[in-house]
Amino acid sequence: MFTPPRKIDIQIPRAWNQCSREQLETIATVFVGQSMSAATLNAPTMFETKCNIFLALANIDVISTEQDKDMGDTSDDALLHKYYVCKIQGDEQTFPLYLWQLHSFVDDNLKWIDDEKGNGLTNFVYPTYKKWMLYPLPHYHLYDGPATLMQDFTWQRYRFAQDFMEWYVHCSNELVRMLKRRRAYDDKTIAEQEMLVRKAMAQFLATIYNRRVRYVNEQSGIKEHDFAFRPDQPITNWKDFFGFSPVKWQVVLLWWSGMMHYLQQRYPRCFKRQSTDNGHRSTPLELYTRTVATMEKYLGLDEQDVNQQNFHIVLQHMEDMAQQNEEMEKIRSK
Repeated sequence: MFTPPRKIDIQIPRAWNQCSREQLETIATVFVGQSMSAATLNAPTMFETKCNIFLALANIDVISTEQDKDMGDTSDDALLHKYYVCKIQGDEQTFPLYLWQLHSFVDDNLKWIDDEKGNGLTNFVYPTYKKWMLYPLPHYHLYDGPATLMQDFTWQRYRFAQDFMEWYVHCSNELVRMLKRRRAYDDKTIAEQEMLVRKAMAQFLATIYNRRVRYVNEQSGIKEHDFAFRPDQPITNWKDFFGFSPVKWQVVLLWWSGMMHYLQQRYPRCFKRQSTDNGHRSTPLELYTRTVATMEKYLGLDEQDVNQQNFHIVLQHMEDMAQQNEEMEKIRSK
């Protein structure tokens, strides 16, 4: 049995939140590379993606694919005799890595990548952001990222972030569709769609990042210079994020996906999908975000009060109401 050289680091993280920023960016680089090829070629399977992630995290370069000389391509156990010729990055010594070994490594170490019952990424690894400006004088625009579990998000800010993410997903899907039908669109149309995707990304980032600004504290009436959310910041600040790194953006997408998974587990009734008469499946959350009047009625708050509420508090109210409605339905059905 082949034993990998001692230099191979196979101490792979066991959960998303155990990953360092560098490891997350390594995973994101794999996702970015495969998403680019998937726009024109067949998308890789999740297992193929996991294999590429494993090799990247272990710093293993694949030079070629070989097979034991005494085996034919049609053998039922070809997997046992095919191997990669590999080397550690920065090392010239090569070694074989059999496909059955790679399968074993991946099955044992990367179950958490797509485990729906597991925990997603909730650590935000880019807590600060700086944008260098030349006009009117050279200076930085300083930004502060979201707090742990987005505890600093108001309902308004959360709703904005949701809307911009939905717009980003729509624009991205449209771009993929256009690229797959490349002959039907000219370069200008493709470029315009790419600009829409980047703008949607930038507006989402401008929502979750607060810029250091001068403002008057409503409670104390004192002028302050600090990081604060302003309802207009998706419009006023988005250009600062237009050139955001694609790899870092992929990490942010992993974080947002992890946060949505966390919220779904914590407030399951808010995210439970329900079929409507026209067949569209909506969640109570989708309905509430678009109907402030409903929250005014049930929470006894006006629109401004609702917008300024911590979004966890609003979700908890909604969860409690949904639970009460379930209990009432059970009583009526008896």
